[in-house]
Amino acid sequence: MPTLITGGNGFVGAHLQQVLPDAIVCDPYAPRFSPTPQHWIKQDYATLDAAWLQANQIRTVYHFASTTIHSSSVADPIADLNQNLIATVKLLETCVQADVQHITFLSSAGTVYGIPQAAPVYETHPTQPISPYGIVKLAIEKYLHYYHQQYGLTYTVLRAANPFGIWQNPQGGLGAIVTFLYKIAQSEPISIWGDGSVVRDYFAVQDLIRACTMATEQQQVGVYNIGSGMGRSLNDVLRVIQHQLALSTVDVTYLAGRGYDVPQLVPDITKIQSELGWLPQISFETAVQETWNWVQTLT
Repeated sequence: MPTLITGGNGFVGAHLQQVLPDAIVCDPYAPRFSPTPQHWIKQDYATLDAAWLQANQIRTVYHFASTTIHSSSVADPIADLNQNLIATVKLLETCVQADVQHITFLSSAGTVYGIPQAAPVYETHPTQPISPYGIVKLAIEKYLHYYHQQYGLTYTVLRAANPFGIWQNPQGGLGAIVTFLYKIAQSEPISIWGDGSVVRDYFAVQDLIRACTMATEQQQVGVYNIGSGMGRSLNDVLRVIQHQLALSTVDVTYLAGRGYDVPQLVPDITKIQSELGWLPQISFETAVQETWNWVQTLT
């Protein structure tokens, strides 16, 4: 089925390319670490028109493009709105006009729920994001529901925990594990916001890619958490890395905490298991080792 990947030269999109080599990548930026895709248009997805989608017979879209991270959305929430929310609504309008069948959207489990009232966090948990990044992700989810109700466009939202792996930018401000490993490879101290007690669910990006393709193949309409189902604090992560790399010590500097960091969030993944048949397959330790092997090639 003809497929489009927005933000396909980014971290997650690059891994999706490996399993969907015939997909068309729409991305204004060249890949930094991953191979150049076979089919790539250097363009902002918001500028696509229905005639182009129809000419290329696009029927499914993986919407991975995002121009902000948590900190940049806080610094400039208007830019976040313009570049992500408004741009996505333009894309949805174009998809409807071009008779696209399905969109799989990568949302954020770590931000859309806000501060959890329970653990683990189910998809039915209240959504009260405390950063513009999470607000925009949630708003896109709502627009997807609207376009489904109004025009029949099917969609799957994957509220991802914290995927990590090779090709993740270690200097991009997003991705604790790859950043930690890169700092170690560079013999530089690791900086942590807060006391290291913040808990997240870290899982292999390859498992996320399997969920994305399964969601698109089944065209299951709905919202799904995805992760490993296990939470780890940043201090726990450091202990695993220290053991995995056989290090005697790790140089860490603890900084003042940030107000928009949720203290603890571990998404429940039973819904995606029961409805899509997805299960994580790659262990945390295996993914850390693979990422470490790759990071060493950057030095």
